[in-house]
Amino acid sequence: MIEEYYKQFRDICSQYYDFNDEDFEKLKNITFLKDVKKGEVLLDNYSKAKYIYFICKGILRTYYLGEKGEIYTKNLFSENYFSPDFRIFFKQTP
Repeated sequence: MIEEYYKQFRDICSQYYDFNDEDFEKLKNITFLKDVKKGEVLLDNYSKAKYIYFICKGILRTYYLGEKGEIYTKNLFSENYFSPDFRIFFKQTP
């Protein structure tokens, strides 16, 4: 299963950058897989993002709370997307 996820990751990354095997292995060495359970909070409003997430399976939701505690969905990231959207990063454009 892990190798399937890395293949999925490489396929998407290759749309933005042509990784040779050696470069992709270097990238794999600085990444890790994380199984996120439904409802688990990855980052709260008061913390700085430390990671870029690639969604292999499922949907990732970002949301914020209103003044009265209302929940507002900001983004939905589906499989094969990055959170945040890092297409600009891989294309190396401003």
